[in-house]
Amino acid sequence: MDSVTELEGSRALVVDGSWAGEQIRLLNVFTPSDVGERRERFQCLRPQLVTSRTIMMAGDFNCILESGGRCGTRAREGWMDDAVKLLAEMVGEASLTDVIGSMGPDARNFTWSLPDGSVHSRIDFVFTSRSVRIRQHSMVTVHFSDHRAIRFQGELTGKFLTGPGTYKLNSSLLGREDVQEELRRTYSEWQGMNDTFQSIGEWWEWVKGRIQDFFKNVGRKAARGRRKEFSRLQQQLQELHDLQLRGWDVMNPLEVVKRNS
Repeated sequence: MDSVTELEGSRALVVDGSWAGEQIRLLNVFTPSDVGERRERFQCLRPQLVTSRTIMMAGDFNCILESGGRCGTRAREGWMDDAVKLLAEMVGEASLTDVIGSMGPDARNFTWSLPDGSVHSRIDFVFTSRSVRIRQHSMVTVHFSDHRAIRFQGELTGKFLTGPGTYKLNSSLLGREDVQEELRRTYSEWQGMNDTFQSIGEWWEWVKGRIQDFFKNVGRKAARGRRKEFSRLQQQLQELHDLQLRGWDVMNPLEVVKRNS
């Protein structure tokens, strides 16, 4: 164990250590039901997720992260708030995995319920880095609490599971008004699809991939346009050069084409 830190004002415990030579960070979290206070707690937690260590974050987050995360005869609507959006952003930024994933059929993965059973919610979570291979998980009834515990077994793989490589955005595309307008329109369409995913985190992971694809396609179109324009200028230069060999005075148009190429 390297360090144990209680975050001031956040009721969160951060433990840094190592296991089998791998650096890990454990975060135990509790957040209040008030939206404003919960958002402040998440803001305190956010910097702790910026680390090269393998992350395991668990606790009572007092909110749901999916449209089907609460059910019952007395379940309230309007689950999406600023704190939920912030938590989803944090999970996406840190590339964390929700161990349970969803409420599941017949709300079998609920973690909290009213005593009369009229409402079931999934407000407790375990999030891990993608490098943690999840073997199994289960819900455990705790008789002294109205919450159920999450038990999971995972394996430290010692490596981050990634795709073929790092994508680098061509930042010059961001200054084009046509690209900005098309991205706004496309992103609005993506926002309308968030209810089709099991959680906001899952939707955000999907959106990040679509944003990358969007800029790759725009970049390819821009590259094709540049190649086409370059070929046109090359052809012009060749034609002017041929005329020059025949004795024509083409110095002025030749200089213009060279400056544009």
